[in-house]
Amino acid sequence: MTFLGVGTAFAGIGAEQQGQLSPPQPESRAFLGQAVAVQGDTAVVGSPGRDVDGNTRAGSVFVYNYDGSTWTRQQELTSPDPERDAQFGRSVAIDGDTLLLGQSSIGGASSVHVFNRSGGTWSRQQILNIDEPDISPEPAYGLEVALEGDTALLGAPLQRGDNSIAGFVYVFTRSGGTWSQAQRLSASDASAEAQFGDSISLDGDLAVIGAPALDSSVDGAGAAYTFQKSGGTWSQQHKLTSPEPKEYAHFGSDVSLDGSMALVGARSPSAFSPARPGAAYVFEQSGGTWNLTQQLSACDGSEDDQFGRSVALRQDLVLVGASGAEVRPPMARAGDDGAVYAYTPQGGSWVHADKFFNESANNFGTTLARDGERVVVGDPDFVAQPEDGEVITQAGQAFVFSIDPSAAGGGDTVCEGDPSGDTGIGTDAGNGDGVPSSGSGCSTSGQGPTMPFALLGLLGLAMMVRRE
Repeated sequence: MTFLGVGTAFAGIGAEQQGQLSPPQPESRAFLGQAVAVQGDTAVVGSPGRDVDGNTRAGSVFVYNYDGSTWTRQQELTSPDPERDAQFGRSVAIDGDTLLLGQSSIGGASSVHVFNRSGGTWSRQQILNIDEPDISPEPAYGLEVALEGDTALLGAPLQRGDNSIAGFVYVFTRSGGTWSQAQRLSASDASAEAQFGDSISLDGDLAVIGAPALDSSVDGAGAAYTFQKSGGTWSQQHKLTSPEPKEYAHFGSDVSLDGSMALVGARSPSAFSPARPGAAYVFEQSGGTWNLTQQLSACDGSEDDQFGRSVALRQDLVLVGASGAEVRPPMARAGDDGAVYAYTPQGGSWVHADKFFNESANNFGTTLARDGERVVVGDPDFVAQPEDGEVITQAGQAFVFSIDPSAAGGGDTVCEGDPSGDTGIGTDAGNGDGVPSSGSGCSTSGQGPTMPFALLGLLGLAMMVRRE
C-alpha cells in the first residue's frame, strides 16, 4: 500500500523541492543517502550498501548534475577492487574539482579515495592510506571526511588507541598534486568508546570534531572539540559540551562550522534510555574562547525525534535534521518520516523559520548538506516502490531543495514566541540552565501548515491506494 500524500511545510525560507536523486536501479539495503555533499550544481550521494560486480555491500557513490531545470545522474564511482562489505561511500566531501570518498569495511581494511574532475568527468587520483605501524588490526578510518583546499581530515572514530575505540582524526595535506599524511589528532581527555572523529567540520584554519560517545559526568553525554592550525600544526583549542550533560545524549552527533560559529547536534538515539527529542547547540568564538549562545529544539518535538542527527550552519541560516520526526498522520505512515528545521537570525537569537520534509520519506534528515541556496537531504532508509509494485526496503534516496533564507520575515516563524525577543541571548527560556532556547509551542496563527493535520489525516485514509 502506498500513501500518495500531500506535502506539508511551513512557509519561511521558501524551501521548495527541486529534485529527487535516485540510483539507476533501487536495491534493498543500499542505503543511498547515507552520506551527501553539494557544491554549486554538483551533488554527491553515497550508497555504501550497494552491490557492485556481484560483491554484496561493496558500495558506490553517485554524482548528479543540475542543468538549470533538472538533476541528472552523471556518474557512478566505485572502488577499483570492489569487495564484499567494503562499504565504499560511507562518507563524501567535495571542494571544487576534488572529491573525497570514504570506505570503511566491516572487519576489513579502510581507505579514502581522491577523485579529480576534468572535462566534466571524475577520475581517481589517489588512495589515501594511514601509516600506523603500531596499530593492530589495521586502522578503521574513512567513516567521516572533511575537505577544504589542500587540507583533508579523515575520521577514525572506531580506531583503537591507549583507550579502547577512543578515536582519531588524520590530517592530510596536498602539495604538487599529491596528498600526504601530516598529523594525527586526538582528544586531550579521550575516554574509551568516545568515538572521536565521528563528525568533522573544517573551515580554514579551524576544525570542530565530534566525540558523541564520550563519557563525562554521565555515560555517553558526548562532546565536541575545536582545533586550530598555526604554523602548519593543528592543536586542540577548546572542548564544547552541553551545559547540562545528559546520559546518552550523544552531543557531537553532527557538527558544522562557519567562521567564528559552530553548531553541534545531540540526537539522543532511541537505542539508549531515556528517549528524548534531541537538541542542537550554537557556539560563538570571541577572544579565543568558545561560548554557548543558544540551545535549539523542535517546537513540536517528541521523544525519539533524533533532532540534531544532522546539522548545517551558515551565518544566515541554521538547519537541523530530525530523522525520527513524525509529520504525517498515523494512518499514513509505516514508520518514521523525518523533517528538517530551519532557523534564521533575528534580534540576536536564532528563531524557527521553516520546517520541510517529503511525504514519501522514511528517515528524512539523516544526513544534510547545504551550499548557497541549495540543500541536499539524505534518507538512507527510503522505501522504493517501482512501477511493478515491488517494495524495496532501505533502498535510500536523497532530495534537493532550493531555499531563500532572506525570505524569512519578522513574524513568519514556526514557533510562537521566537520573534518577541523573550528567548534572546543571555535569557533563560525555561530550561533552567541559563541558556537561551528556541520556543516550545508551535504557532497556530499566521503562516502555519499548508493543511491542518486533521484534514490531512482524512485525506490519508481516502488516498491509501495500491499502485497499478
